[in-house]
Amino acid sequence: MPDSSASLGRWQRRLDSLFPQGAVAEWQHPGNPVRYRLAWIRAEDMEGLDPVLALYCIEPRVLDGLRLISMETVPDSSPLLYRIKTAARSDSGWEPEDPIQLCAAVPPGMIPQAEIVRSLVKQGLGIGGAR
Repeated sequence: MPDSSASLGRWQRRLDSLFPQGAVAEWQHPGNPVRYRLAWIRAEDMEGLDPVLALYCIEPRVLDGLRLISMETVPDSSPLLYRIKTAARSDSGWEPEDPIQLCAAVPPGMIPQAEIVRSLVKQGLGIGGAR
């Protein structure tokens, strides 16, 4: 059995390298996409070999408990987009969520806000209610 803390650290380093200044996320709800400005994508736990993510939004909100099922690049996207599929815990196990597209190319004005949120989270201070 792999060491979950080592796996968690590897996932966090990977996420930090892909999204060093946060991300713009768009949920692909049919007919109604939803956008969030993410300050930080944090690997908070492991479920087997899959990281369980918390998405810390600049708007005071945390979307947590999302098990990462897959992550792939979107072909021919410019700027580069990643499509992730997640699942959320329910009474009957893990239920698939709508796919999320992530873009690491963030507006310059978002960068200082993301740094503040990331700093607050690292200090253990809350930034908003969980989903």
